[in-house]
Amino acid sequence: MRRKILYLHHTPFFRGSATSLYLLIKELDRSKYDASMLLTEDGAARQAFEGIGLPVRICKVPMAWEAPSPPWWHPNRIRNRLAFTASPKFLRILE
Repeated sequence: MRRKILYLHHTPFFRGSATSLYLLIKELDRSKYDASMLLTEDGAARQAFEGIGLPVRICKVPMAWEAPSPPWWHPNRIRNRLAFTASPKFLRILE
């Protein structure tokens, strides 16, 4: 039985972190894992992940941070707290 993996990536751009994730997923043993991707926005990252056969879904959620950082992580900023609140659409995807 293949284990399910849902990757979540925070940006639509295909740059550093997306490239690293892409290279990891590209080498994933598909006979053991059933992977899919959840992006917060549509963009170049979607095309890259779909290009290696990964199912991709879009679920718009508030961004958890902004560049440059820190202080994006500061607990008093309401924007950061809301970013970790699950939306109904996100919960349906997890099901």
